[in-house]
Amino acid sequence: MRRARFEDGRQRIFRRAYNYDIPPGNGSVSDSGLIFVSFQADVDTQFTPLQKRLDELDLLNEWTVPIGSAVFAIPPGCAEGGYIGDTLLN
Repeated sequence: MRRARFEDGRQRIFRRAYNYDIPPGNGSVSDSGLIFVSFQADVDTQFTPLQKRLDELDLLNEWTVPIGSAVFAIPPGCAEGGYIGDTLLN
C-alpha cells in the first residue's frame, strides 16, 4: 500500500476494486480474481507513475497475473438543459 501512495497531490486517482469468484464445476479450479477500476483526468501523469512505483518493488507481482487492460474516455456530465460533452467545446 505504501508504494501506491503518492507524494504529489496531482497524481491522486479514484480507485475501486471488484472481487469475483465463479464456483468450480466437476472438480475443476474456481475462476476468481479482482477487477481494478480507476478514474483520473490524465493517465500519463496520474496512473502511469503509480504503476511504475508498484512495478519496482511490489512483491505481490510474483503472485498475480494481469489478463487485460483498457483505457476509456468518459466525458463530464452536463447541466440541466445541456448535453453530455457540451463543456468540451468551450
